[in-house]
Amino acid sequence: MTPALQTGLQALSRHFAGRHVRVPRDPAKLLRLLPSELDAASAAEVCEAVGGSRLFCRKQTRTLAEARNSLIRVRRAQGATLQAIADEFGISPRHVSNILKDTPK
Repeated sequence: MTPALQTGLQALSRHFAGRHVRVPRDPAKLLRLLPSELDAASAAEVCEAVGGSRLFCRKQTRTLAEARNSLIRVRRAQGATLQAIADEFGISPRHVSNILKDTPK
């Protein structure tokens, strides 16, 4: 994934968080939808990659939580204690335990 495509998809996600959006095939139309959040290169990349399709734009908070949870799983696999992980991420040890409970073994 190119940086321009990633930037464009993130702009869509920020603007349409939690909703479905039909991505136009024409970059000019996409730029009209997101005038202040998207540059021409990113719009062209997005339209070429997913233009004409309907996307669900996830909320950024969900994406950030999933990334944090992945880091928590890595830290636990490296041998860190629940308390150390909780202190590092600013959450309770019980919350760390609940996140790790969903980890396949």
